[in-house]
Amino acid sequence: MCLSGNVIPTGLPSLDEIMKGWHLSDLIVFSSCRSGKMRDLAMTIARNLTVDCRVPVAYFSLCMPSVRFAKGLVAMESGHTLSELGNFGGRDKATDKRIDAAVDKLRDAPLYIDDSPGLSILDFKSKTKEWAGKHGVKLAIIDYVQLMRGHEDAGDWGQELAGIIKALKEAASGLGVAIIALTPRRVVRRRRKEGPKNMQTSCLPVVQAAPIGRTAWSGWPK
Repeated sequence: MCLSGNVIPTGLPSLDEIMKGWHLSDLIVFSSCRSGKMRDLAMTIARNLTVDCRVPVAYFSLCMPSVRFAKGLVAMESGHTLSELGNFGGRDKATDKRIDAAVDKLRDAPLYIDDSPGLSILDFKSKTKEWAGKHGVKLAIIDYVQLMRGHEDAGDWGQELAGIIKALKEAASGLGVAIIALTPRRVVRRRRKEGPKNMQTSCLPVVQAAPIGRTAWSGWPK
């Protein structure tokens, strides 16, 4: 299943058989205590849509730099671990060949990454609208929605999160894109205890948003 009217594939064939794809105005929320597995699922969806179906996807990685995200995709595609990818002097030729093939496959995928920490709703709408108009983005993935900034006068964090979810639903409808929001449950409990500002201090430095094929590989040996 690929792009058809206002419906795009879910990125998972078995799920497509049940749901028949995402509608371009859908807001889909993934919530799990196993945040690593949830991110793997989101990365798999992004990979399948951009590589197999050529559906442009925007990935908002609020707490992981784009280069690390790109290396994670290469590891997933090649079947190797991140440590094996980094072992440039100790790999055999067969491993190098598989990794190079994975990089070549992913380099031209229409996947656009923004890793700005503490992304606001207004910035999210602006960037998604720009990429939808310029690159035809049909799906935006937010990892994690807890690290977005909502309205400062929302009161407690529960009200702020409710406002963010409502704004994302309005954005999906207004922009005509599907939005997937990841919400790890353990982060929700920690944030309520420590406060939203303390959670954002754990985010990594901002890297300029760019297509994977242009800058995500710039730090890698050739």
